[in-house]
Amino acid sequence: MRYAEVKEMYDDPFHLDESSAIQYLRNIFEFHFQNTPYWHAVEKKRGINLDSIFEGNLEETVEKIFNSGFLY
Repeated sequence: MRYAEVKEMYDDPFHLDESSAIQYLRNIFEFHFQNTPYWHAVEKKRGINLDSIFEGNLEETVEKIFNSGFLY
């Protein structure tokens, strides 16, 4: 995704509200799990549940991303 696309989608991408930021992060993960062979294999191997990661507030979501174990 290019910055111009983000700007078009979110108008001002650096001043997003919390729910928009969470949705944006989820969109990034969904895109890569579907379109990047490495991340597709990681998702399949580890059975990652995006719904459980992307529920809650932004702080909780970021903690779940880093604590999920799929980044290493």
